Amino acid sequence: MLSFTALGAGLTVLPEAIGLRSVASAQVKPGYQRRLQRALEIGTRAYIWGYPLIYTKRFEIRRLAVTAPFNQFSRSQNLTTARNRAVVAPNNDTLYSTTLLDLRQEPVVLSVPDTNGRYYSLQFFDNYTNTFAYVGRRVTGTSAGEYAIVGPNWCGSLPSNFKQIKSPVNMVFILGRTLIDGEADLPAARAVQQQYTLVPLSRYGTPPVEVQPPPTDRQFLNPNDIASSGIAVFDELGEYLVSTPPRRSEASLLRRFASIDIGPNRRPSEEITDEATLEGLRQAIPAAEKLIDEKWSNLGTTTNGWSISYELGGDFRKDYLLRAAVAKYGIFANVPEESLYFGTDVDNTGNPLVGSNRYVLTFDQLPPVNAFWSLTLYGFDRFFYDNPLNRYAIGDRTPGLQYNADGTLTLYIQNEAPAGNESNWFPAPRDRFSLTLRTYEPQQILLDGQYQPPSVVQIESQ
Repeated sequence: MLSFTALGAGLTVLPEAIGLRSVASAQVKPGYQRRLQRALEIGTRAYIWGYPLIYTKRFEIRRLAVTAPFNQFSRSQNLTTARNRAVVAPNNDTLYSTTLLDLRQEPVVLSVPDTNGRYYSLQFFDNYTNTFAYVGRRVTGTSAGEYAIVGPNWCGSLPSNFKQIKSPVNMVFILGRTLIDGEADLPAARAVQQQYTLVPLSRYGTPPVEVQPPPTDRQFLNPNDIASSGIAVFDELGEYLVSTPPRRSEASLLRRFASIDIGPNRRPSEEITDEATLEGLRQAIPAAEKLIDEKWSNLGTTTNGWSISYELGGDFRKDYLLRAAVAKYGIFANVPEESLYFGTDVDNTGNPLVGSNRYVLTFDQLPPVNAFWSLTLYGFDRFFYDNPLNRYAIGDRTPGLQYNADGTLTLYIQNEAPAGNESNWFPAPRDRFSLTLRTYEPQQILLDGQYQPPSVVQIESQ
């Protein structure tokens, strides 16, 4: 595996090491290989550093076009299913609420209702996918409250009844999750969700005005589309850097990017005329993608075939490679204290999970949580598998599960229905799939690694 620690100084990316072609020096002008190598190295850094910004800006543009304007919640009215392909690796436990805040002019006031103990969380991100605040059951409780979200440059006074959330940036993502306990609970969950409201500070005390956008087909945002954009992706990065500048501490990194015309308002695909530099940037994209994929594949520790990382959410600081990997494969992940994620795509022997085989997963002890837990199955594309039961997750709220006489729980994971065990069947595609175990408000035994989920075990065909 290539060393790429925090995109630090001294990184050298050799084309041969990542399967890319090198150009024989005898066939090119003097200095060609040196310029290509330099562009490859800097371009790889820039792509990885900018990946989350490109992803979230594309998400922002699409959201503003088809769901809601700034400072207004867009609320999913139903649980996510196989037909929803907006974000990779969604959950099937909560109703999502999303918004984009524009704090450039003034603070925005967030009001939340008393949820009577119902789990909810509102997670605050910047455009680089760093989490900087939460409102919700774990952090602020489930009583009603009002919060003033304040931008980095605002100076003024707030009413004493407001709790202040200081944002490090002017453009803020909020991702809300509201727990639902089956279809019968849907109206009550929607009622809670509807009471998450936003108003500018200057209009506080007046009812929020929400604009309903015209019906539009929502195309899914595929992370792989970023790489397929070619070197125009660096033009895109330059455009987004104008409205979303990085942290001041990253100025030296941006100067390095600028040395090959990557930066605010720069369009490398049009401005660079040196073929060696252009070729280096072309090669940088697959080089960066390879590093991102390897980072995700080797993330965290593995026990019983399950990978667990305590790094998926929060402030990534200068670990840009981790930040890019999480953006590609699990964007907007919670911090560990809110939710721990376990993932596997192998059985107890290390072989890939394939739905044409038959597997069992037996919990001797159910996941120890203070909120809820769920097991989710994804196809190899990290989206839900469309199945005859419309079952995308199994957890503590799943009705009709049959427990063993000793209190343990066995799930049957396969493509065809298991005779006599249909109530505990988790339908899988015939080809590759993966499992994610979500544990919300994990107890300390989970956070310190004492509890581990059991192995997925292949069983003989009947």
